[in-house]
Amino acid sequence: MIKTHIIEIETGNEAHAIRAATECWEVFVTVTWVGNSGQVVDYLSAQPDHDLNIFSSHGDESGLLLPKLADEIAERYPYNDVIRPQDFAQFLRLNGNVVINLSCMGGMQQLAEVFLAHEAQCYIGPVDYPSGGAALMYVLDFLYNYIHNGQNVKESHRIASSHKVAMFATCA
Repeated sequence: MIKTHIIEIETGNEAHAIRAATECWEVFVTVTWVGNSGQVVDYLSAQPDHDLNIFSSHGDESGLLLPKLADEIAERYPYNDVIRPQDFAQFLRLNGNVVINLSCMGGMQQLAEVFLAHEAQCYIGPVDYPSGGAALMYVLDFLYNYIHNGQNVKESHRIASSHKVAMFATCA
């Protein structure tokens, strides 16, 4: 059985849709509902044993965007506002996982390189600012082909990319 983990950071119902669909395909799904950067660090530094790790989140050219915290709380956590590619390099300990980052600019080369350097099997993410609906459609089509139809990562990516979502995919 394929095990999937969703790291959800302020994206509304996107994570619910991904979870519901993947559970219909008999996938074991867990979710981290992120409230602070410590949760991201804790999960990704513990060599996740999930086959797929999906970021349902927001991003920009600087990296993965985080929830805004009050100043008196923010000082307790390792990163505030954003986790940059060089920050991920400080704590990532992956375990041959496939990583799909749905955040805007999640497919920037620097993020892909750091995830692959820390043992991601494959890394996928958008190279621009797709609408949330487009990113959701991409991941659902990818997961359907990868999980339900047994396609490999590259073929699943090729099929899902037909929706005209500019996604970058690379494997080690």
